Amino acid sequence: MFIKHLHLKNFRNYENASIDLDRGINLFFGENGSGKTNLLDATHYISYGKSVRNSPEDELVRFSSTGFAVSVVFEKKGEDCTLSVKYSDRKKEFWKNEMKLEKKSDLIGELTVIPFSPEDADVISQGSAQRRRALDILLSSVDGEYLKSLRWYNKTLRQRNALLERIRNKESLETETVHWDKMLSLYGEYIVHERGKMIEILRDNISRLAAEMETPFENFDMEYRPSLKRGEIAEKMSANLGRDLKSLTTTQGPHRDDFVFYINGQDASKFASRGQQRLLCFMFRLAEVDIYRDNAGEYPVIVIDEAFIELDKSTVLKLEDKLTSYPQVLLASADGNVISEKIVSAFFNVSGGYVEKNKKNK
Repeated sequence: MFIKHLHLKNFRNYENASIDLDRGINLFFGENGSGKTNLLDATHYISYGKSVRNSPEDELVRFSSTGFAVSVVFEKKGEDCTLSVKYSDRKKEFWKNEMKLEKKSDLIGELTVIPFSPEDADVISQGSAQRRRALDILLSSVDGEYLKSLRWYNKTLRQRNALLERIRNKESLETETVHWDKMLSLYGEYIVHERGKMIEILRDNISRLAAEMETPFENFDMEYRPSLKRGEIAEKMSANLGRDLKSLTTTQGPHRDDFVFYINGQDASKFASRGQQRLLCFMFRLAEVDIYRDNAGEYPVIVIDEAFIELDKSTVLKLEDKLTSYPQVLLASADGNVISEKIVSAFFNVSGGYVEKNKKNK
């Protein structure tokens, strides 16, 4: 899978940009604030229907404009495909091969990009919400049933939480929670099962990649920590009703799950250096790439935004070698020499919302 052409209209700081991309490594370089990250964000938006940082659509619209459009031409399993999105008057439309898609979720899985960013280390160092989100995005991209279960679980969770408030206000009965507990259990059982399996696959893939690249991660491990185990979700939610009514939220369930990275038996969020955390997250993303390939039969597009920060030169050289093995990498950096020029297929000079393509670095 690789993107042939990207077009932006009134997206962030781009009034109108058309970019032909190459196979291999495409390097976008320019000063901070020039729009490099915005280009990469556009590929994420057209793949998942949202910004990589979950920015509201109104923040993606170019100043003084009323909407934006993003479109791509890409090759998937030997065939050309097109995707486009239009946002105007706070309404979104998604199109595939000139046919309108019914909903945003129909977009997911058509074009898959795996983003690498400086914030990736937060998956290790910050709270469980970042880790769940990373895991959910991966699972949703390779398992349509998981995406459906997650959407229905989240919708049901909102309904249960709204019911808690009505119960406390004497507008509903406590017995009404039984139905929602059963529904949360129905969807939650599948979510917990698939998350557990995926953590095992990630652990094995990261261990293999670490050995391949001779990284200093000895005795690497990952542990899945479900808030509630399979078979007990409905029962525990019912038992927690009193506590839930006090806090007006469902205090346990898959929406509270977590997982932990271990290096040499120690929790990486507490004992690993920032550089180690960043490298570990890079390995996590590379493991995602391989998992997607194993499920879809081809590699996704890799999108890297300044992700080499805090990595030493020897590590960057190993990553360079690994990146050349993928069909397409889009790499953005303020440093045009961030990687060896000889492995770059195309250079793009980015400045003030304009993009100039060169075969060699200028």
